[in-house]
Amino acid sequence: MAANPHCTVDEIADALALTHRTVWGLIGDLRRARMLHVHKDGRRHRYEVNLDAPFSHPCMDGYTLRAVLGQISTTAHAQAPALS
Repeated sequence: MAANPHCTVDEIADALALTHRTVWGLIGDLRRARMLHVHKDGRRHRYEVNLDAPFSHPCMDGYTLRAVLGQISTTAHAQAPALS
């Protein structure tokens, strides 16, 4: 989602070999943790990862998503084709 904010739940489920229900559950978990914002674009959803969200696990205390996903997100945005 950080690399492709316009991906669909179908694409996510297929890429991760998960069910749609599982993907929607994970999206809900990430939203509640304020790690993910979901925006409605017509009939589709667009996902925005909050790179400044802190991890809640004690082993990751003090780290944000930016530390883990920052380079992936930056590279993906730089390589993404312009949408018209």
